[in-house]
Amino acid sequence: MSSFGEEEKLAVIFADVTPIEQNDGEHPVCSIDYSPVFVESMNYLRAMLKADERSERALQLTAQCLQLNPANYTVWHFRRRCLYALASSSLNHEDGKEEEAISCLDDDTLERDFQLASRLGGPNPKNYQIWYHRRALLEPILMTANTGTEGTANNTNVTDKIAKELSYVATVLQKDGKNYHAWSHRQWLVRSANTDALWEEEKEFANELLMYDPRNNSAWNQRFFAAHHGTKNPLSAADAWKEAHYAIRGAAVDPYNESPWRYLIGIVKEQTRAIDLGNEMQKAAAIELIQECETELVKLQEVFETTTTSEHSTSVPDCVNLTSAHIDLLELKGNPTSLDMAADLAHDLITRDAIRRKYWAWREEECRASSVETS
Repeated sequence: MSSFGEEEKLAVIFADVTPIEQNDGEHPVCSIDYSPVFVESMNYLRAMLKADERSERALQLTAQCLQLNPANYTVWHFRRRCLYALASSSLNHEDGKEEEAISCLDDDTLERDFQLASRLGGPNPKNYQIWYHRRALLEPILMTANTGTEGTANNTNVTDKIAKELSYVATVLQKDGKNYHAWSHRQWLVRSANTDALWEEEKEFANELLMYDPRNNSAWNQRFFAAHHGTKNPLSAADAWKEAHYAIRGAAVDPYNESPWRYLIGIVKEQTRAIDLGNEMQKAAAIELIQECETELVKLQEVFETTTTSEHSTSVPDCVNLTSAHIDLLELKGNPTSLDMAADLAHDLITRDAIRRKYWAWREEECRASSVETS
């Protein structure tokens, strides 16, 4: 719903309402110089709130107030209550069942509210209240459309709404690929829909962002989230291999980039849980994965050293993130030889990565202690 037109006077529309002025006390310390239209609009809104009038004119008033201050969470909340009430009255819903009411809002009404949120969200992409409003409109619809334990959306209309919302979030992320609010909203949306096809599409979406900016750690996080279908469960051995090799390919693009190395270690570490659980097949697969990843890392390191050493110098530029990942993999192998190698690499980083020298000294000490224990 749009706000009132310029020719529409609030005093005429709300002729039967007594506006309530803001009470700053007798001696306000610092009065804010609000614009006249802001003061008038908010005075009538306070009257609507006090009377709990959830009408069409109250809904339009919230739009006007939000255009003046998009961060006013009280106005957003009251707007939703107006939407609920109007939907309930048209569908004869019982008062209080707001989720059921909003799930039955017609598409035109929903679209107008999404457009309002989009207009206000354009210059305010990190406004939490706007993102929550979008979620509040979609959540009841998704809840009523989901079936089964996996929550598969079975309604074409709902699927279209999901796709449209994902498209909107993508446009926001094009302007700021690390907008936490946009990523959080996107994760909620994909997890709520929870279809295999959508999870695969989300992996590809993260991949496209990483092709554009390999250092977008938010996109790496989204890839991990999508690969795990929004759960904390370890990947299957086959999927772990796929994601590990994906990370190694990402590291090959820029070995100095910490994100693919951390992604790799995250994938491998969760596979080592199988070793603790004692499942022999999973244990063998995890050990093989660690060995394969180390082999690929060493190959990458050799290429890196060859291509970065000039003909006039034999020194190799420090690549701390690569070495750090190598230490983690050696430590995960857990045998005395690999632990000693990890300790030696950590010792080298004490001087090569001086800003974290105390950390690497601690890692060296831990690796050498573990080596003694396993001997």
